Amino acid sequence: MGYRKLLKDYMQHVEAIVGVDLVELAALTNALNKRDLGELRTMSAELSRESFMERLPTDQNHIVHDMLQHGTLQLSDLPLLNGINAAPQGNEVSLSDEQFQQFVHLLLNEAKRIEAEDSDAKNGQRR
Repeated sequence: MGYRKLLKDYMQHVEAIVGVDLVELAALTNALNKRDLGELRTMSAELSRESFMERLPTDQNHIVHDMLQHGTLQLSDLPLLNGINAAPQGNEVSLSDEQFQQFVHLLLNEAKRIEAEDSDAKNGQRR
């Protein structure tokens, strides 16, 4: 693996974790010389172009995992989501991360409402 590939992979990792690739922070703090900074800016621009041109489908599993970690989704709710695919293969339209989260909340609320109605109906029959 060449140094450019390694560095671009690392820059992608940093951006995924922090939200930015921190190249401009290095420029502001004079941490690098102009030549090195120019090279990093070129790589950053290449990554931006590549990500724009190669939009990958949203990874709903990752979103659900994040929702579990943040407590907006409970493990007990996961069976209610079984079989949901927000962006089927071959479909040009997919949901954004935020839309998918709203979709999950809507489905869970509806599933819980239906469960409560079923439970109420069963309890009403027993009386």
